[in-house]
Amino acid sequence: MGLLFNRTRIIGLALGKNSLVFLNKDFSVSQALTFLKFPFDKIWQNAQFYFILYPLVHIVFATILYFFLIRTHGWVRVLLLTILVTFFMMQVAWIFGADPRVVLAVTK
Repeated sequence: MGLLFNRTRIIGLALGKNSLVFLNKDFSVSQALTFLKFPFDKIWQNAQFYFILYPLVHIVFATILYFFLIRTHGWVRVLLLTILVTFFMMQVAWIFGADPRVVLAVTK
């Protein structure tokens, strides 16, 4: 998982043999472009994937975040939870404030 800085350079985290490893690597153009070819449209257009995979990804991220939060100090935990609640409220406001004409229906 990482960020693509230009057409060939990726910086992020990779799974090593026993742990996460920092990744800072230049790939060939053909290799770098294959990283971007995951068909997200197929997930959003398939109701089974959308209602199973999307919440599952959020549950996994929440579990990882929970284990990080229980190991932090009190004031850092309060600060992080405040930021997360703020982001959640912004997301809810954005969802309910969306124009109904541009919202796509989930179809089978």
